[in-house]
Parts: sequence; structure tokens; C-alpha cells
Amino acid sequence: MGTTWFKESRYAWIGLGSLWIIGFIGALTRFSLSFFQVQISTDLQISRGFISMAWSTNLFIVAVCAPLGGWLADRYGTKKILMLSAILSTLGTGIVVLGHHPIVFFIGYGVISGLAGIGATTSYILMFEWFRHHRAKAMALLASASSVGLAIITPIFVSVDWLTWKNAFMASFILGVCVTLPVIWLGIKSSQQKNTEKAPSDRSIEVEGQDILPRVAP
Repeated sequence: MGTTWFKESRYAWIGLGSLWIIGFIGALTRFSLSFFQVQISTDLQISRGFISMAWSTNLFIVAVCAPLGGWLADRYGTKKILMLSAILSTLGTGIVVLGHHPIVFFIGYGVISGLAGIGATTSYILMFEWFRHHRAKAMALLASASSVGLAIITPIFVSVDWLTWKNAFMASFILGVCVTLPVIWLGIKSSQQKNTEKAPSDRSIEVEGQDILPRVAP
């Protein structure tokens, strides 16, 4: 039974591991906003309604950008859109933690992090590109990343009193720069890249399994 796992290419599992790491790190931002609402409200002198409005704006922009991201992925390649999404998400998190102002918080989390929604469909596209025999298993493993992330992150921040929302957002920003972006660059490969690598080096034309070479006059 174990040998059936090797029906997929080794790179498919490497890519899945890369996406799992990205999903695990992404759970930190979700946790930060939900757990530290009172602390954020006090530090920035804003109401929870304002925080909820930023959250709702984020979700709305994500929903609008999701189909746009699918179109862009078809046009420019999945990896490029995934990288752009990660850059926007990291940038939005950095703006939130570095800009101590309600409007900056709204722009960073509500708008810029929402624009990262263009990468919402890229993971599913890559799963269908990479996996043929174990697609359901791969999707289930990928879906577990966020839950495992929350399960590990929550007790850490709950038990350590001195950790604040700024620490959480800063950790998310640093992990985005130092882990997420390099993992996408090195660990994700779209079908367009694989097709380019598999392209023959010679310029012979193959028709019906035979190479047509230029004829040489006798």
C-alpha cells in the first residue's frame, strides 16, 4: 500500500509541503486579529466595530479578487500570482505593525491584505496540476495546515502574558519575508516551468513520433 504514494512525482510532495508551510504561517494573522481585538482596540483607540469593518472589508476584497486571481494565474502563471499574493499579504501585515494609526491599520489589513486574495485559488490549481492519484489526500493535508497552525499558536500566545498583538503581527511579517517568500521561490513550480524545463534543446520537429531533419543534398 505504501508504494502507491510514489505514483506521484517527488516534486508534487515537495510542493505540497511548501504550500502547507505557507498555510501554517498564514494562521498566525487570523489568530492575531481574533484573539487580540480588545488589545488592538485599546492601543489604537478604535472601536471593535472599526476592527470588524476592516475585517469585513478584507473578506469582501478577497472574495472579489479570487476570480481575478484565477484569470491572472491562467494568463501569467500560478507561481507569479502566488508570489504576488504573498508579497501583498506580507506588506499588509508590515504596514499594520509599523504604522500605529487607525487608518493605517485599515489600509494595511483591510485593503492590502485583502488584495492578497488574488492567490486564493492558486493552491487548488497547483493541487490539480501536481496530483493525479492522491489528489484527495493532498487536499486534505493542505487543509490541515491552518488548523494545525491555530492549534499550536493559540496556547503559546495564551500562556505567555507579555506577547502582544504587535509581537504576533511582527512574527507574521518576519516569517513572511524569511520563510514564505523563499519557500514560494524555491519550492513551488508551476506546470509552465516544468514544460519549459522539459522542452528539447534541439530544434528538430517531431511529427507522429519521428524527427524531421533537414535533408542534405547529395
